[in-house]
Amino acid sequence: MFNKLTAKFLKQPTVESYVRPSLQIVRTDSIDSNATAPNNPGPGRNVGRLYDFLGSGFEKLVNRMAEPSRNEHRDVISEPCTSPRLVAPLLISSVDTCFLESEPNADFSWRGPPLIRANSTESIESNATAANLPGPGRNVGRLFDMIGARIEHFLSRKAKGIGLGCGPDAVAQYIRNFRVSEDMTRPLTKKETLPLREACRKLLGYCRSQELATQLAALDQIIELVIEDPHFHLLFLKYCTSRDLEPAYKEPELHLSCAKAFISIHDMEVHEAWFKYECSVEANITGKAGTSHPTYYAKLDHFESQIIAYLK
Repeated sequence: MFNKLTAKFLKQPTVESYVRPSLQIVRTDSIDSNATAPNNPGPGRNVGRLYDFLGSGFEKLVNRMAEPSRNEHRDVISEPCTSPRLVAPLLISSVDTCFLESEPNADFSWRGPPLIRANSTESIESNATAANLPGPGRNVGRLFDMIGARIEHFLSRKAKGIGLGCGPDAVAQYIRNFRVSEDMTRPLTKKETLPLREACRKLLGYCRSQELATQLAALDQIIELVIEDPHFHLLFLKYCTSRDLEPAYKEPELHLSCAKAFISIHDMEVHEAWFKYECSVEANITGKAGTSHPTYYAKLDHFESQIIAYLK
């Protein structure tokens, strides 16, 4: 009986648990797949913000309702722990000093990634669908990305094997065949230029594929086509923009191939050197044996192979 009477007066004051400030996360690559940080860009962002708002309001309501009952069991009113205001950008390397003073024996250590106040995600739309974002459904999204990439690779190989005209190699061969079948010495009509223009745009579309092998093959074919024939160079120069050859991934070989393809199209010095060399060889051989002499074509093929090898 005595213990029950003294327990009410000797009860230790309860201290509210430490609440970490709501800070944005800078790096997302080191976060676990089940991380549920608020206000992340992606599908369901507005719904998540609504749930956060309703949850915080409900939490405040419950705390206000429980405040009178908590005060009845306190004989010592302790000051609430207030953390100093954080000024961005400020890294959190330790826990608040007042929290350590209120809990001297607390076993607390922050082992997560450094946190910082950043407002970069506020400018991203709520329906952004970037891959591998932290939050619910991250593992499912990564699984769908992997399955989709494998299906795309499988269908590309099958379409290339049965000869459907798919893939950068098939499109480049179609452009070469069009060059042989049509008389490119005369100006082409609009009807004749349309299939060639569509083939060039299709080849440029392969440069933005999600498969690295397809991108590299398309870039190599563009380099060869541009060097092989000046008509192809003018065609790609007309329809190719810097956005078509802008690498969207981080592979070094992709950046190198994109730079070579861009130089081969937009750098006129290579084509001027090729044109001058072709004219000089033609002028030297035409007076002797005509342009049908095998030495003429042998030198042109050698010079062409040297340029392609340099760009590759």
